[in-house]
Amino acid sequence: MRSMSVGDFEKQIKKHKIKRWEIRGCSFCNYPISYLFVESGGGVEVLTDTGCDCVVGPSRITDYSMEGVISLYNMNAENDNPLAKRMYEDFYLSELEENPNGN
Repeated sequence: MRSMSVGDFEKQIKKHKIKRWEIRGCSFCNYPISYLFVESGGGVEVLTDTGCDCVVGPSRITDYSMEGVISLYNMNAENDNPLAKRMYEDFYLSELEENPNGN
C-alpha cells in the first residue's frame, strides 16, 4: 500500500458515492463511530459522528478534515495495520495503484 493524498481519497469518495465510513464501534455500546462525507464546492467536507450517549459533550456530529482522514490512513499503512487495509478496500484504493493516472 502506498501513501495516499487528499485528492486520491476525494476522487474515490466521489466516484463510489461514499457517504459514511465506520472508524470503529464505541467501546461501551458499539455505536458505529464514523466519518461522514459531504460533497461541497468541488471538494469533500468531512464530519465525524460519535452519535452515542457514551461520549462527553453536547455535539455528536462535528467538523473534521480530509487531512485527518489521510493522516489516519498513511500512518497505519506504514505499519501494514489492519485499519489501513480496511480503508484500502473500502475506498477502492487499489484502483489508484492499478491506474495511477485515472485513465
